[in-house]
Amino acid sequence: MVSVQHLDSFVSRLTESEQCREHFNELAHKAQMLSKETNQLMKQLVQLSNAN
Repeated sequence: MVSVQHLDSFVSRLTESEQCREHFNELAHKAQMLSKETNQLMKQLVQLSNAN
């Protein structure tokens, strides 16, 4: 038998899990954007280096 206390605990874990997933997705997106920016800056650096 599932008690209300167990249900409350389960719901809070689901909420925490969802928040963790959202936080992870946000961090993954920021990491991807940073990687793209780094690649663009590296291309600019190579172009500047080749120009000199």
